[in-house]
Amino acid sequence: MSKKIEQKQGGTESGQAGDILQLMIDQINAVVRDNNSSMGKLIGSHSVIAAKANALTNNPDSKTLEELKDSLHQELRGMIIAFQRHDEHNQRLEHVTNALAEAKILVQDPATATDPQQWQALVEKISAEYTTAQELNVHRGKTNAASPVAPNDDIELF
Repeated sequence: MSKKIEQKQGGTESGQAGDILQLMIDQINAVVRDNNSSMGKLIGSHSVIAAKANALTNNPDSKTLEELKDSLHQELRGMIIAFQRHDEHNQRLEHVTNALAEAKILVQDPATATDPQQWQALVEKISAEYTTAQELNVHRGKTNAASPVAPNDDIELF
């Protein structure tokens, strides 16, 4: 549970709603930041690959060809990882939209809008749906949405 939300227990329902909305804003900011980083890597890799492909045509030396082949393989692996990160970011944004839809339902019904147990259940449901370490870190207040999270490049290539 988010530290912010934990501190609000026993507080007002509007305060809990505000905390949930802030949590969603933090999640969106974190995803946008992470996505920008992945896209930057893709753009950089594309430029490197283009330069190396050009070098392949200009250098028929077999040692140079082998070095370029290995380097191209590393760049392509980096691009695949960046695409997989992009997919992960889409999943994270889907979780945010689902949580916002749930919050909207609570707010629209006067009976649930003022029920702290309903809001606490929503917080627990949101937390249970997270599938990435980044989501859990933001939820727990361990990650500032404005500062980059060091990505784990331990992605299974399939």
